[in-house]
Amino acid sequence: MAKVEQWPDMFPSLAPFVTGSLIKNKERMQLYYNRYYVDRLLSMFKYDGLPDSLPQKYLEMYLITSGTCGILRDDNGDLRAIFGYYGGQPDVYYIPKYYYYANPYLEKQSKSDVQFEIGRDIEVIRNDTTMTGLMPMINRYTALMVENAITARIECINMRRVNDMAAPDDKTKKSAELYLERIEQGELGVMADNALLDGIKVIPTRTGQTNNMTSIIEFQQYLKASFYNEIGLNANWNAKRESVSSNEAQLNDDQLTPLIDNMLAERKEGLEKVNALFGTNITVDFNSAWKENEIEKDLIMDQMETAAEGETIQQAEDEKKEEGIEAEAEDKKEGDKDE
Repeated sequence: MAKVEQWPDMFPSLAPFVTGSLIKNKERMQLYYNRYYVDRLLSMFKYDGLPDSLPQKYLEMYLITSGTCGILRDDNGDLRAIFGYYGGQPDVYYIPKYYYYANPYLEKQSKSDVQFEIGRDIEVIRNDTTMTGLMPMINRYTALMVENAITARIECINMRRVNDMAAPDDKTKKSAELYLERIEQGELGVMADNALLDGIKVIPTRTGQTNNMTSIIEFQQYLKASFYNEIGLNANWNAKRESVSSNEAQLNDDQLTPLIDNMLAERKEGLEKVNALFGTNITVDFNSAWKENEIEKDLIMDQMETAAEGETIQQAEDEKKEEGIEAEAEDKKEGDKDE
């Protein structure tokens, strides 16, 4: 089961980092990317029959970030979604008997313990069979995206200068640093002192034509496409720098659905237990682009089945016609013998 992360650490305010300094702060930049992709993932499933006390966005957010989500009734009789962890005596499959949670509101309201018996007091829905959640995968891709964004920023700045500088003393060094700082800020830097200009040694940094920015852009496209492929969306990445044929675009279709199919199956199984324990009628299915992909896949399967049935019928008619022709030829042959 994935480690249960705390909300303040997972989703802090980004207000102090809305300026250009955000891209220099790796940790905050990755949190920004994480929130961006979690927002997108919240559209993957659609629930019907949820009570007002059980908002879908929090249910899904707990599943995605924590790997599990507990459903229980509070002291007012309302269903609540909580994130926590397993504990207690395991069964034959090493699944613990209890579920523990940390929720200040419910702890203050409830007179009972924070330990609940699964199947009696609470039911637990899994995001996936291994209860990993999606944060490890999101973190893996966003960490590389942040590094690539920083590299892109440095490359953009370096494109504004064609030389490095070597300074013989501190005064010259400070003047060169101020010049480069202005270049970084997008301003024109000027050094008017001849002594400074004479003391600085210029070292060319771009002696030939480079294609760094193209590689950076391609790597970013590759990361995004790989991430979307893992969550069931076909985002092709093509390094050939040519148009992609329809056959090439469909090469990875079979790799898209195993994870999201597992996530849907675990949600359905969990909701069946919730419905049985609390008398609800909550259902779940794919939503948004994931639903469209499923409908498109079903249509293709129907067309294939219809085409196969048509071929079978046509084959049967051809065989029947062929048998009729053979029978007619046989009758004619017998008639010729009689004559």
